[in-house]
Amino acid sequence: MKKPNFETNVWDAHVNRAATGDKKDRLQYKIKPWDLDHLEIAANRIRQGQPVGENYLKGQLKQDLMAYKGLTEEDFNNYRP
Repeated sequence: MKKPNFETNVWDAHVNRAATGDKKDRLQYKIKPWDLDHLEIAANRIRQGQPVGENYLKGQLKQDLMAYKGLTEEDFNNYRP
């Protein structure tokens, strides 16, 4: 007997509910927009000393992290050789 793929089933249920559910269900998905903020993710990883891509450690992305996410040069000290 084949085991059901629950991850796919849960995803399908969410998609179906958002597409064909009642008005209350559809509004629930529209109210909660989700936006991926790569700078926020990188800033949190740098603060925690976790690995990040080299492009976040120098150049424009480093400047953006410092300007918009409040990082300082001290936050980048763990990544210097």
